[in-house]
Amino acid sequence: MSTYTFCMLENGKMPEGMKATLLNVFPSYAGKKIKLSIAEAKEKRSLDQNAYYWTAIVPHVRKVRFDMGDPLSIDQVHEDLLKQFAPVVSGKDLMGGQYARPKRSKEMSVAEMAEYITAITATMAQFGNPVPLREGDYDA
Repeated sequence: MSTYTFCMLENGKMPEGMKATLLNVFPSYAGKKIKLSIAEAKEKRSLDQNAYYWTAIVPHVRKVRFDMGDPLSIDQVHEDLLKQFAPVVSGKDLMGGQYARPKRSKEMSVAEMAEYITAITATMAQFGNPVPLREGDYDA
């Protein structure tokens, strides 16, 4: 499967370079049934967001939970935070039933990850356990 990402022009037209790329790809599928999907490309969470989450937020929440007598692994803390604060993804499963699950952090857009981080840090601060602002402020 090939994926191509490009920006549409303001007038809603495809850039010339992308037209040429697609026209060169189509012949390789001659005689085959193809599926063409078009969706808005959304920027995934940033590396800075991800680093802050894994080096400051998750270890801090883990320490607070440990100090309260609830020792959890890093992965357990991550899963618990997703269940409590992540946006929900819903859809149909293979049997046609409905499902809902927390969106994985790697699936979140920059805006969704910002909201997720803000919800966690605001809740921690509300309960008197503010999350450090950056990695160096936390002693693991």
